[in-house]
Amino acid sequence: RVEGAFALLDSVVAGIPPVVLRGADGTDPAHLAQIRGLCEQVIDMLLGVDMTRDPALVTPVRQGFIALIPYMRIHGGKSASVLERLLSLLHCFPLPMDPEAPGASDTAVLRRRVAGSSVKIGEALAQHLAPLATQVEAMVRQMVNEGKVSPEETAHLYELLFLLAGASSSTSGPSDSERIGFFHRIIEPWVTEWNAQEISDGVQDVQGWVVGAVAGSAPVSAEVWAVNTKRRHRIHQVMITLLSICRRVEQHQGEKAAAAAAAGDCGASDAQAALESQVGRVLLNLVRLVRSVHALWDPALRGQLPMVWQQIVYRPLEYEAAVEGAAGAAAIASIIGEVSAKGEDERRAMELCSWLRHVRDGAYQLLGVLASWGPESAMFKVLASEEGPQMLSVMWEHLPFLEPRHLRSFIRLFLGNLIRNCPPQLHPGLLQGTMPQVLGLLRLRLDEGYAAVQGNSGDEVGDIASDHVVRLLHREVVELLISLVDGGQGLAAQAAALASIQDRATGVSSPSGKPWAGTGRHLG
Repeated sequence: RVEGAFALLDSVVAGIPPVVLRGADGTDPAHLAQIRGLCEQVIDMLLGVDMTRDPALVTPVRQGFIALIPYMRIHGGKSASVLERLLSLLHCFPLPMDPEAPGASDTAVLRRRVAGSSVKIGEALAQHLAPLATQVEAMVRQMVNEGKVSPEETAHLYELLFLLAGASSSTSGPSDSERIGFFHRIIEPWVTEWNAQEISDGVQDVQGWVVGAVAGSAPVSAEVWAVNTKRRHRIHQVMITLLSICRRVEQHQGEKAAAAAAAGDCGASDAQAALESQVGRVLLNLVRLVRSVHALWDPALRGQLPMVWQQIVYRPLEYEAAVEGAAGAAAIASIIGEVSAKGEDERRAMELCSWLRHVRDGAYQLLGVLASWGPESAMFKVLASEEGPQMLSVMWEHLPFLEPRHLRSFIRLFLGNLIRNCPPQLHPGLLQGTMPQVLGLLRLRLDEGYAAVQGNSGDEVGDIASDHVVRLLHREVVELLISLVDGGQGLAAQAAALASIQDRATGVSSPSGKPWAGTGRHLG
């Protein structure tokens, strides 16, 4: 019933034309006053709800604020109160000390959604909230420093800070110099910690990730394991916070570039200019982290882990998911259920498995975002140095041992962006010196995959799964090859092809003035 009410609210508010909300010429003043009065009443009602007495009230209040965004975007007088109310919930419902405690999972989900909603509010109402950037920054820093937020929440909160820093207010928004200084203040502590000794050691210490589990090593106490777990989680937290900030820079740069192109200005955004100097400092430990994650699949190390670790960490979930779409998630859920009733080894293996999954995709995404900033970005300046090809080769080192799902993610999230944005002058030294090794590996994996499928093992379900997995990998490899052969303009080529199809339908000539290829053929 509550969800239906807020769905109705969302539909009604979204259906009001912005020109009406702005009171444009021709708008009935009485009608506008009625709309504003009702919206303000709903906002006041939501702000007055005491959510501390029942966590179930958080969801409808949060959804109500989101539904009212179209109104508050124009009449944002209470935007600050709305954002403050959302952020206060992170204090009202503290981070669970014991993730296994009753209700801990529900609280974690609630907090994550509240933090995510604060980003939506910040993005939509940034112009109204820009003057509060310094206050929000102090609040966020306090929560982070006191350990009151999880890694995911930290990433959301710093994403919010970036949005407020990049906004301009019509009356009292920050100046360009203040905005650049704010960007530096946001990113600098995280880059500094990312390069601190603890994380530099942690991203390279693969043995420390599986301490006590390697054959021949002595078991470790819960305290020792907890110390290693804390270090790994901090690696993840710092990395995804950097990812959230850089991803927003990428989006912000795209918007600024479009506006600048229309104005004839091709300069970099304030945010990107502020962060360019930091990229080189981020890249080295990021490459080390990717190499270490890949190294865990090296048979030399994998074979030293006990069978229970191998069954959990290296479980072939993509083959299970290929047979039944929800099997992957179901398998993970079943493992969690089984492990909760089992011993310490199983719990540790499951915890590491979850961490690896998140940190791998996050690292690939961060590399891809840094590459997507374009040929003139700091990433390619770093890769143009003598150490550049070596940095790539370090990540290629253990590719032969990765599962197909890992290769797909590596290609889709990082490698494609690297190729599409690599400046032509780096092709000989960077791409031609490293890509043949990768392409040879991918060709071998596809050949082996199709040979296994054609071998007809007699296991019909297994053959279907194998065929599905190898075809998914094949698709990513083809996209990669398209980017390579057309000079990195894969998306541009697709857009041109779509345009040509549309032009054929309307009778428009090709750019050369000649008939389109194939138009003289009878298609009926």
